[in-house]
Amino acid sequence: MKKQKYNELISLGNEAFAKGDLRKASEYYEDALQFDSRISDVLTLGFIYIDLENYTRAEELFLAILEVERNARSIYGLGLCYEQKNDKEKAIELFEEALKIDQNEPVIYFDCAYLHEELNQYDKAIAYYLEAIRLNNDYFWAHLNLGAIYEKLNEDEKALHHFICAYKIDKDKPMVCYNLGVVYSKLKDPNKALYYYLEELEKKDHYQETYYNIGILYKDAFNDLEKAKYYYLLGLKENKDHYLIWYNLGCVYALSHDYDEAYECFIYLYYKNKDVFDYIKVDPELDKFRSTPQYQKIMGLYP
Repeated sequence: MKKQKYNELISLGNEAFAKGDLRKASEYYEDALQFDSRISDVLTLGFIYIDLENYTRAEELFLAILEVERNARSIYGLGLCYEQKNDKEKAIELFEEALKIDQNEPVIYFDCAYLHEELNQYDKAIAYYLEAIRLNNDYFWAHLNLGAIYEKLNEDEKALHHFICAYKIDKDKPMVCYNLGVVYSKLKDPNKALYYYLEELEKKDHYQETYYNIGILYKDAFNDLEKAKYYYLLGLKENKDHYLIWYNLGCVYALSHDYDEAYECFIYLYYKNKDVFDYIKVDPELDKFRSTPQYQKIMGLYP
């Protein structure tokens, strides 16, 4: 009778889970535990609580399993709880322990890599991302994150390879087109950089920094100050406090000899971000601007 009731409640929990109602699923699973328990079901409940961000209860369940048997998923789940406590070293220790038991789970390699990356331990992060990719070559985020590390280390050809892999897997996900734009720009291919930046902007959830990079590209690579101005202004529509856009827009106005508009940009920075504002005193692009009355007017305010 108890087993029958247990199975009925687990079945109801599975139905709720399939509908995306995690809270109701957890309630059915908890009720079922009053009658019986299977390790697989306790594991499922633990990961449901991870999704519900109830890490205390998830940890209790994973520890209960570990008193009975040591399996990779319970150790991995416990590692996720420690990650949420911001104890990255302990989380890594648990992830690596899980991998000693199960070496065929790409998500554990990925999460281990991600934490090593967070700790700036790039060699270890690269090794774990590569293992995740070895097990699942279509792992979008592993390719994207690995490419980002290589780009940060200025290994741009390797970065490009993994960004292209990510793009082929799912070009509509955020950041991938932006990252391709960054690496092509570094590889001195501004046309391809622009192509991918513009593709990034077509996405509903596009990365706002793209406007800034396109502006830089038009200003420095294509010498098109009007297009640079256009994209800087679009960027400020979405984020009026992007101070580097304000600064570079001021530079574009100054290079266009529109010194009044340049003044407006720089005076905004004077009141909003003095660190960025200070560059106007030394930036070679502003040599001519520094000889204008507008510059002198700004400096009259400067302590």
